[in-house]
Amino acid sequence: MYLVFPMGDGAIPDRAWYRKHRTECQNSVCRHLGRLPIKSMEINYFEDTALLSFINGVECHLVNQQMSGLLEPHFSACFKKGIVTVNGSPLQDWVSYFDTHPITIRGDLKSQCTKCKVCNMISYFAHGKLYALRRDIAGRKIAGTNMGGLLVDQELHSIITSRKWKKVSIKPLNIIDEPIDGFPCDLSSITPEQERSPQF
Repeated sequence: MYLVFPMGDGAIPDRAWYRKHRTECQNSVCRHLGRLPIKSMEINYFEDTALLSFINGVECHLVNQQMSGLLEPHFSACFKKGIVTVNGSPLQDWVSYFDTHPITIRGDLKSQCTKCKVCNMISYFAHGKLYALRRDIAGRKIAGTNMGGLLVDQELHSIITSRKWKKVSIKPLNIIDEPIDGFPCDLSSITPEQERSPQF
């Protein structure tokens, strides 16, 4: 598998839109919107020459139509297509894709993982050499990830690399059977004792 990762800064959700669509979770440190398909998303204007980007905080991918034309035939039912707007007008030449079952890219024992006590959202911050678990991929050809990039198989890697893309990093990603970060395979089953929070 390969990690196709945007090298731009990413877009920022419009504050008013974000407040309207966030979950009812009252935990001030949990900013998750929930894994619900977002049909239309308002963002602040961004200037990016990359053909792949993402929207910070909502696990939503922005794909230029040049690249989406190659990828879309391979998207599974997990991907929901939407429209991105700026000041109420559609962002030209860009499409948003929201993966309802994104894959968590994991790391080593210095990685951090917490579970919201209110809405059960999992927050994971990978450290060290990156990898994904075989059980999480389950035969998918393409998947969104918690890091803003897309995970693709060998076939899609060949299709993507047949062209040149600006500000897009494409690197192989190890796929292993058991995690080496000290957390359970199924992160939703993590206990408070197993959690590791970022230290500021």
